[in-house]
Amino acid sequence: GDGSFQYPVDLKEGVNTISLPVRDKNNPQKRAEKTFTIVLDTQKPEFLYNRESKSEIILQEGGPPSLSLTVVDKTSPLSSLSLNKRDLPPPTKNKEDLVIQVAELKDGKNELTAVDAAGNSAVFTIMKIPPFTLEITTPNPGTMTNQNIVPVEGKIVGGYGAVTVTAGNQELARSQVNFSGNVPLPKEGVNTIKITARDNFGKELNKD
Repeated sequence: GDGSFQYPVDLKEGVNTISLPVRDKNNPQKRAEKTFTIVLDTQKPEFLYNRESKSEIILQEGGPPSLSLTVVDKTSPLSSLSLNKRDLPPPTKNKEDLVIQVAELKDGKNELTAVDAAGNSAVFTIMKIPPFTLEITTPNPGTMTNQNIVPVEGKIVGGYGAVTVTAGNQELARSQVNFSGNVPLPKEGVNTIKITARDNFGKELNKD
């Protein structure tokens, strides 16, 4: 043959030292040995926010203008950092302190990715939630009617993701930014209809 060979070797996590003895079958006294080191690292980098391990945070309106976090890798140097697939300054060690300006983030999902020298990667997700407003177009305040059901219509402006709108205990239908539904009036005389808009991140707006 051409002298090439293959042999599988089971590696343990961390430093592995492999010794490869070679012997000339025509001259058993002639021997050589090759020793080399392979590091097996399967541990991902870790993001710390407020000194706690995190993989996601949610930023609502009115929060701080910047956020500080740390990315650390206990087993390998960091090799690259990127925000929304845009490269950040290359790291120089296995721990980096980062300051992210909130104004530079896009509305919705932002991904901060760290990759170490072994190719392990970790993603830190920043959900930036823009504000939304609740506008009622129907009915007008003080509306008079002889019907015991009234149409309720309006729209949601801004926000991110799904926003649920209810009138009383009834969920109203959504069509993109608009919502509508027919709401029963519980009694003769003055009725107050409470309309509530709630997003998936805990923000709620109410109008009567």
